[in-house]
Amino acid sequence: MGLENIKDFDGRARRSEFWWFMLSGIIAITVVFALLGIVMEMAALGCIVAELIMLGCLSVTVRRLHDTGKNGIWAFLSFTLQIIALIIMLFKTNGGSISNTDTIKELMASNLFIVVCELNLIIDIVIMIFCLIDSKKEENDYGESNKYLKED
Repeated sequence: MGLENIKDFDGRARRSEFWWFMLSGIIAITVVFALLGIVMEMAALGCIVAELIMLGCLSVTVRRLHDTGKNGIWAFLSFTLQIIALIIMLFKTNGGSISNTDTIKELMASNLFIVVCELNLIIDIVIMIFCLIDSKKEENDYGESNKYLKED
């Protein structure tokens, strides 16, 4: 459910497809990072799995937004802010190593990092609300509704 459309950013996704994919993504990421805590040699595999899951989450979110009549640019804006926050974190922590509380305090004291994270949180809340909205019954710019198929 969703894996066959992992690279598909066109069309529409019903609420059930969206929420089931998000749940399975959370479970998969939890398992991957639990394994990474046990076996550090699997870090490369973990990163690959996490990237595939993130790509799938992005595509299903775009299609879910399309289903509600909204533009998928919302999801890309959120994704872009996450990348910016990651870049800030990498620069502030000398390559992403958060080894002590001083590094965390320095990162949290960064005004730019805080602003980017707050903007991302606001956009993610808006996206969440959009994803809770029921499908548009009529055909929209992104195709016909899977939920309200016309019977001939």
